[in-house]
Amino acid sequence: MFGESAQLDIRHLERITPTAFLVRMLANLKLIYLQQRNVPKALDAINRILLINPQAVSEWRDRGLIYYQQGRLAEAYYDLQRYLYEHPEAGDAFEIRRVLEQIERVQGDL
Repeated sequence: MFGESAQLDIRHLERITPTAFLVRMLANLKLIYLQQRNVPKALDAINRILLINPQAVSEWRDRGLIYYQQGRLAEAYYDLQRYLYEHPEAGDAFEIRRVLEQIERVQGDL
């Protein structure tokens, strides 16, 4: 009815903590806001996720990339550096390093 059917896994029935539940809800909201191109609300969701769970490494990357797109280069640089520090072998590490190099070039021109 709504596309491909999902496979039920026993892990889907495991209990989660209230904190994990809240992080999941905020992550879902973030995706909805990004699909709607509502960047301020997506950033709000990311900020809340990071308040609850600063170890949510992908959120540092996502926020850094949003900051980069907004021209908030110092903030982007900090978040992307933190992402790579926490996850140096990430699958997207090469691309993130290229973004960091671009920020360094622009900031050097200022």
